[in-house]
Amino acid sequence: MIDTMHLFVTNKCSNNCPLCCNKNYDIEKIPLPTEEELNSIENVFLTGGEPFLLGEKLNKIVNALRSRKNIKNIYIYTSGYECFEYLKKFENLPNINGINFSPKTDRDWNALARINFGWSQDFRNLRSNRLYVFIKEYDRGTFDLDNSNNLDIISEAYFNMNCRVFFRVWMNNIESRPNEIFRRLENYD
Repeated sequence: MIDTMHLFVTNKCSNNCPLCCNKNYDIEKIPLPTEEELNSIENVFLTGGEPFLLGEKLNKIVNALRSRKNIKNIYIYTSGYECFEYLKKFENLPNINGINFSPKTDRDWNALARINFGWSQDFRNLRSNRLYVFIKEYDRGTFDLDNSNNLDIISEAYFNMNCRVFFRVWMNNIESRPNEIFRRLENYD
């Protein structure tokens, strides 16, 4: 049974990751969600690009999904920096259940530290937060095990923001699980 939808909401992104999984897709060929799918799923993961770049439109998307009684959980993927910028502007998170952080640059790591300092209680109140730590594998640098500052940020995210921490390597192709589908918004820019 399909219970989870990864919903591509924007192609806007402030990073230009060499191994970005979106470079493997022809976004136009990703199907739009059907009413049947929207009426049967329980979990939605908003992805992109960077969903927080949508600003107020992100709130409208979340509210539209929340209006469906079957959708129990909404999560957002972010690299971190744009989430911090969103919080500075709107002060609160949208009505979501969790955040999946995937810092890619020093700017993202610094933003995560600043989020932890100013909004950790907001994140502790969410059901599920994840921090995906991509091990340094290319010259742009995502995470350096020798950088104790990054280890402090991971520790603070774990203890203060209730983040489960996962160490990962970059993958060229990400397959959906059998209970998941990947869809896009009709207007995703």
